[in-house]
Amino acid sequence: MNVFLKTVLPSIALLILLALSSVYAVIEFDRRVETLERVLPLVERINALSSRLNDLQAARERHLLSYRFDQDASLLVTLQENRADMTSVITALSETIESPEGAALLIGLIDGQEGSLQIEQTLVSAIRSGTDPEIRLVFNRWRLQNDLVRARLADLTVFNTKQLEQILKENEMRRSQAAIVEAALIAAAIGLIVGSFFYYRHTLVRPITNLTHIAARIAAGDLRLKVKELDRRDEIGDLAVSFDRMVSSLIDANERLEERVQARTAELRKLIREIESFSYSVSHDLRTPLRGISGFSQALLEDYADKLDDTGRDYTRRIRAACVRMSALIDDILKLSRVSRSKLTISDVDLSAMALSIANRLRERARDRQIEFDIAPDMVVRGDERMLRIALENLLDNAWKFSSARSKATVEFARTGENGDTSYYVRDNGDGFDMTYVDKLFKPFQRLHTEAEFPGTGIGLATVARVIDRHGGKVWAESELGHGTTVHFTI
Repeated sequence: MNVFLKTVLPSIALLILLALSSVYAVIEFDRRVETLERVLPLVERINALSSRLNDLQAARERHLLSYRFDQDASLLVTLQENRADMTSVITALSETIESPEGAALLIGLIDGQEGSLQIEQTLVSAIRSGTDPEIRLVFNRWRLQNDLVRARLADLTVFNTKQLEQILKENEMRRSQAAIVEAALIAAAIGLIVGSFFYYRHTLVRPITNLTHIAARIAAGDLRLKVKELDRRDEIGDLAVSFDRMVSSLIDANERLEERVQARTAELRKLIREIESFSYSVSHDLRTPLRGISGFSQALLEDYADKLDDTGRDYTRRIRAACVRMSALIDDILKLSRVSRSKLTISDVDLSAMALSIANRLRERARDRQIEFDIAPDMVVRGDERMLRIALENLLDNAWKFSSARSKATVEFARTGENGDTSYYVRDNGDGFDMTYVDKLFKPFQRLHTEAEFPGTGIGLATVARVIDRHGGKVWAESELGHGTTVHFTI
């Protein structure tokens, strides 16, 4: 059975139980209402007819007593009308009563009523022509027969009342039975809900939770775990099999990756050794002839200046300047190489104090310059102090250099942002540059100004970018020609 059926079937069963409960409740309610609507009017009509018949019987007795003593002929007409009314009431009762017991009581009432009418006719005849003893005897018989009629009429009334009570009792019993059935259906629905909860938890939630836990463990690097739901015959089982295959593939890929990493590491170590060898060659093999060229050109200027003409002396000075520039370029290349491969030593670094010391050194270099350094206090970061000093020296030295044409230069070092989004910036009011060429700014040997405008090797900002990158940050610049430059960085 797949997951869809496992999920849908209990829900369908629950809906069926709830629907049965609702339908049964509606049917029973309609049945009780129908019974009451059918029976209650009949019982009320029977009671009304019985009460009417009782009233007619009492009136008949009064009229007959009056006729005994007054012998008013009009009372006989009234008695005749009363008899017709009683006949119509009895007819209505016979049409209304449906139960055999009620019909038997009505027949007894009718028989008693007919007997009463026969004795009544005898009594009327005795009143007209009989003697007092005869009248008294017939009258007593008539009274006894009327008592019998009243008793049977009372029995009919009691029967109707009991019948009504029985109907109400049966209706209440049906209501109780319906409530029990509805409660049973609701209990079954609740049981199904609870059972479905534990069923879903056991068959769906728990396996998915296990898969999630295993996925988290595998994501953390533990590839030894195996999925337990491999024997299931549904989508979760298929997912578990696929997941286990994926883990096996990850293990194989990880092993292959380890081999590639080891091979790549060996290549990188070899490359690092070659770079170190190259750096050694640059620092020793290239410097030695460079020092010779620089020294001999200096000796020419000092010892043979009088034997050289102006052109010769100019050429010699140019050789000397090129040697100095070449030496500075070698120093910057070596510095960039050391920044790229040196091991980081992380500690708390006070950038504010570091910037102040660099600013004081720059002021000592040219005391006649009018320049203001605005350095924010308490800028402390986690990083390598030596490398951060290299980066900050390059940034402040560039700001110092490119604002040299201003009569009153300003260099600001501060930070912006809070709560983990802090960035630092060095801003100057120097010449600035065209933002069209900003992509070249942090690449080695890419210069945006000529050597005549601002001397340099084009390595400084590339070194800054390398230091910031090794600290996991980023660096970018904003500038406008004639309005200075701002270099931002994060750590």
